[in-house]
Amino acid sequence: MPKEIAYTIVWSAEEDLYELHAPGDHQIWTREDEHWFSWLKQCPSFAFQGRSGHITLLKERRRYGEGYWYAYRTRQRHTTKKYAGRSEHLTFARLETLASALGNGVSSLPQAGGQIAESVQSGNSFLTPKIQAPRLHGAHISREHLLARLDEGLARQLTLLCAPAGSGKTTLLSQWLAARDTSIDTDAAGSVAWLTLDASDNDPTRFWSYLIAAYQIARADFGQAALTQLQKRWQPSVEPASLEGVVTAFLNELANSSQQHILILEDYHLITATRIHETLRFLLDHQPATLHLVISTRSEPALPLPRLRARNELSEIRAIDLRFSLQETQAFLRQTRAPHLSTEHLLYLNTRLQGWAAGLRLVALTLQKYPSGQEIGQFLAALTGSHRPVLDYFLAEVFEAQPPALQQFLLLTSGLNQLTASLCNTVTGRSDSERVLHTLEQANLFLEPSGGSERWYRYHPLFAEALQCEARQRLKEEEARSVLRRASLWYEQQGLWSEAVEKALQAQDSARAAQLLERICERSSVPPTGDVSLLAHWFEQLPATTFQQRPRLCLYYATALLYSQNGAPLSPSLLVQIERVLLLAEKGLGATGEGSEQGRLFAMRGLVAWRQQYCREAQAFSERALIYLEEGDDWHSISSNVIGQIEFQTGHLDAARQCFLTVLARCAASGNQVLKRAMMGRLSMICAEQGDLYQAGTFMHQMLAEASQQKDLDDMCQAHLGLAWLSYLWNELPEAEQHAREALRIGEQLFLLSRRIGTQFLLILIQHAQGRHNTAQQGADLVQQLREHETPQLYRELVFWQASLCFLDGDFSAVQRWNDLRSQRLARPLLALHEREALLLARFLLVSDRQAEALALLEPRLRDARATKRSQSIMELQIVLACAHARAQQMHEAQHALREALELAHAGKYIRPFLDEGEVMARLLRVAFTQIREKFLQAYLQTLLSAFAREPSAASHFQENILPDEPLTSRERQVLHLLVAGYSNPAIAHELVVSVHTVRTQVQSIYRKLNVHNRLQASELARLLHLI
Repeated sequence: MPKEIAYTIVWSAEEDLYELHAPGDHQIWTREDEHWFSWLKQCPSFAFQGRSGHITLLKERRRYGEGYWYAYRTRQRHTTKKYAGRSEHLTFARLETLASALGNGVSSLPQAGGQIAESVQSGNSFLTPKIQAPRLHGAHISREHLLARLDEGLARQLTLLCAPAGSGKTTLLSQWLAARDTSIDTDAAGSVAWLTLDASDNDPTRFWSYLIAAYQIARADFGQAALTQLQKRWQPSVEPASLEGVVTAFLNELANSSQQHILILEDYHLITATRIHETLRFLLDHQPATLHLVISTRSEPALPLPRLRARNELSEIRAIDLRFSLQETQAFLRQTRAPHLSTEHLLYLNTRLQGWAAGLRLVALTLQKYPSGQEIGQFLAALTGSHRPVLDYFLAEVFEAQPPALQQFLLLTSGLNQLTASLCNTVTGRSDSERVLHTLEQANLFLEPSGGSERWYRYHPLFAEALQCEARQRLKEEEARSVLRRASLWYEQQGLWSEAVEKALQAQDSARAAQLLERICERSSVPPTGDVSLLAHWFEQLPATTFQQRPRLCLYYATALLYSQNGAPLSPSLLVQIERVLLLAEKGLGATGEGSEQGRLFAMRGLVAWRQQYCREAQAFSERALIYLEEGDDWHSISSNVIGQIEFQTGHLDAARQCFLTVLARCAASGNQVLKRAMMGRLSMICAEQGDLYQAGTFMHQMLAEASQQKDLDDMCQAHLGLAWLSYLWNELPEAEQHAREALRIGEQLFLLSRRIGTQFLLILIQHAQGRHNTAQQGADLVQQLREHETPQLYRELVFWQASLCFLDGDFSAVQRWNDLRSQRLARPLLALHEREALLLARFLLVSDRQAEALALLEPRLRDARATKRSQSIMELQIVLACAHARAQQMHEAQHALREALELAHAGKYIRPFLDEGEVMARLLRVAFTQIREKFLQAYLQTLLSAFAREPSAASHFQENILPDEPLTSRERQVLHLLVAGYSNPAIAHELVVSVHTVRTQVQSIYRKLNVHNRLQASELARLLHLI
C-alpha cells in the first residue's frame, strides 16, 4: 500500500463541482465524463473529500484485468474497508454513498459517549458536536509547513496554538486531522479526542465528563475508572476522590494502552476555573508517553509553559506563524473564485490584513460584488484600522446585502453555540432551516460545519460575536428573550438539561429555570451525581422570591451547596448560607409540605450536623426523618447511613449493623452500586469488630470483586486494605503484604491521604513482624512526608502510628513525648483511635513497671466494650490485661483474662494480636495449655504456640522466653524423649538401666517443670517446644 496519496478529489460548494488536486498544486476541474473514467483507470489511489465525508480509494490489482476499487475510512486507528467496484462504476454519486456509509459507522459512535450522561450529569445528555472535530471547510489551502510542525510536535508533551480569534487555529487543526484521517498508514494515525470548550465547562466535573466522553466516541468502555471516581465525589458518607485521583485513573488507562493518543482542547481561553488549570498542570506533570496534548486558545493558558520550554517539551504555533503569506493569500482567493487582484492590490491587502485568515475570508466574500479593478481599489482603501473595523465593514457591506428573511434568521440564531435544523426551526418559527443552513454553508457565509456530521453547524466565533452585537441593537428585548425561551424548550425536549437551564436564565425566565431545576433534581439520585457546583451556580442566579414560592427548591439548593464542597470542611459562610436556605424551606413547607418533604428536610439537617461532627444533633434529626420517609426514598438511605455511622463511631455495633444492612438492601434494589460497596466496607468493619473475621473477609472479597468489575479504584483500595488487615490478624504475612502494597499503589494514585496513612503504617508493621526492623525511622520519614497534608484528626492518627512504631523499636522516651503531646494539644479522637491509644499507653506503662496504672486505664475501657458487645475490643483489652496481671504477679487474674480472650478469638482464628505481645504472652499461653481442658481451646492454643515457634529467630528465642526458669536436665530430656515415644515407666527404666522408682521421680520432675499433669500434656507440649 502507498504511504502517501498523490491525488485528492474535493467537493467545491462555490462551483458546485468536484475539484482534482494533483501533484504540484496543479488543479484540474473535472465533471463526470470520459476524462474522469479514463483517469480512474490510470490512477492507483486517491483521497475523496465529498459532501458526505472523507474516504480513501485504493485499487487492488488482479492478475487479469484492471482490478477493483476499495474504499477505506480510518478513525481512531481503526480502518474500515468497503468494496467500491470497477472504475466504470465509480461515479461521484457512488463515492458520496461510500463516504456516507463509512462515515455513519463513525458518526453513530458519539451516542455511546452520551450513554454515560445519565450517571455523570444528573440525567443530562452530551451535546455531541462539542466532542467531535469540526469538518474541514470546503475553502482552504494546504499549509504543509504548519502541518509538518504539528507532526513534529507529537514528540513533545504539549502543542500550543495561541493566537487571536480568526487566525485559523481550528481550520489548521481540522486540516491536520483530515490529513491523518485519510492516511492509509494506520500506525501513524493514532487515536484523537476533540473537545470544544465553552464558558459552561468551568465546572471541573463537567469538564472531565466531557473530556472522557470525547474518548468514548472511539471506545465506549474507555475511562470507566475515572468516571466512577467522578461519581464518588458526591456520594454521602464516602471519602471523596480528589480530582487528581480522577485524572490519575484517566492517565493510567492511557499509559496502559499500546496506542498513541492525541487530546485536543479547543477554545481553552474560555476556561477560568483555577481548579481545572490545576488538574491540567497535574496531567502535564504525570503525562504518559502515549498521550500528546494540543491546546488551542486566544490567550496564554495558566500552565507551566516556561518549564516545558526549558525541557523542550513544548511546541508552539503563534499568531505570527498562522499569518497567511502573500502566496497563501493569492492561493486562497483563487480557491474562493474571488476576482483577480493585481499585484499592487494583492500586496496592499496582505499588508492591511497582516495575514489575518478570518479577514481574508470576509474580503473574499465582499470582492465578489466588485468586478472592476477600480471598485476593488476603492473597497480595499476602505479597509483601515484593526480587525474590529474590518468586521464592522463586513456587516455593513455583506450582512446588509442579504435578504431581510436571511438577516432575521442570522440574528435570531446568533446566540446559539451549535446549530441544527430542528433547533433553528424552533427558534425562528421557520420550517426550512435545513435548506437555509445548507445555503449558508455553500455560500461560505458565516457558517462552518461542526462535528463529524452534516447535521450540526456553528458560526465562526468572530462572526457570532459581531452578529450577537447586531442582534442586541436590532431585536427588541422581549423578542430576544422569546428566542432564548424557545431554545430552552428545544434543549429540554432533547434531554440537554444544562443548555435548557442556561438559556432560561439568559432569558431571565426564572420561573422556567426553577421548573427545569426542580425536574433535574427530581430525576437525579440524592445526592446529585453530576455537576453539583454548576447546579449551585444556577440556583444562585434565581431571585429570592423564586425560593419563597418554591420551598422544595430550597431543599435542592441546600443539597447542592453541601455537596459542592466535595467532602471539605464546611466554612462558616457556607453554613450561614445553607441555614438561610433551609429556613426558607421550613417556612414554605410548614403550611403546604407533605410528610416526605418534611422528612427530607430533617434528613438534610441531620446530614449537615453530621458533616460538622455534631453527632447527637445529627442522630436526632436523622431519626425524625425516618418517621416521615418511606424506605424507597433515597433520603431514607442517607439518614439510615448517618445513624449507622454515628452508632459505629460510638461503638453500638448491633444498631450500626442493622442500619447498614437496611441501606445495603435499598442499594441492591435501586442499583446504587457505589453506596452498596460502601455499605459492604462498613459491614466488614463491624463483623471484624464483633470477632467474625470470616464474614468480614466475605464482605471485603465481594467488595473487591464488584469494585474491580466497575473499575472503582477507591473501593478497590479500601478492599485491599481491609483484606491486608485481616491477613495480618491471621498472621498470613505474605498475603497481607501483597494486599497492602496493592492498596498503597492505588491509594497513591487517588491521593486519598487517610488510605495512605493506614496502608503505609500497616506495611511497616508487616515488615516488623517478618523480622525487618528499623520501623521507627520509617515511621518518622512517613510522618514528615504526610505532615503538610494533615488535618487535626489525621495528624492525631499520624503521631499515634509513629509512637506505635517507636514502641516496637524500644524507643520508650519517644512514646512518653507522644503521651505528653496527646494529652495537651491533639484533637479529640474517634472511639476506635481512642481505644488504640489506650492500648499503646497501657503497654508503655507495663514496660515502665507501672502495672497498677495500666490496669486502672484498661478496666474502664473493658467495661465500655462489654456494654456495647465489641468482641474484638474485649479480646484485645483482655490480652493486654492478661499481660498486666502477669507482670503484677496476679496469675489467677491473668489466666482468667487470657481465657476470655481465647474464647473470643478462637472462632475468628486470631493469631497476630497474641504474637505481638511477645515473651509474657508466650509464657501465659504455655501455662494455659497445661490447664485448659476443652479440646477446641487446646487445638487453638496449639496453633498459637506453633505460631510463636515460627516467629523470626524463634528456635532459640522462643524456647528461651517461654520455658520455665528451671531447665530440664539431660537425663530428664532422655526420659521425656522415651515418654513421648510411648514407653512405659518400666520400659524407660530398662532402656536407661535405672530403677522404676528413679524413672517415676524424673517423670514427676518433668511434670513440675513443664507445669503439666499427665503424659499426654507433656508429650504435646514437648512437641510444641521442640524439646525432642
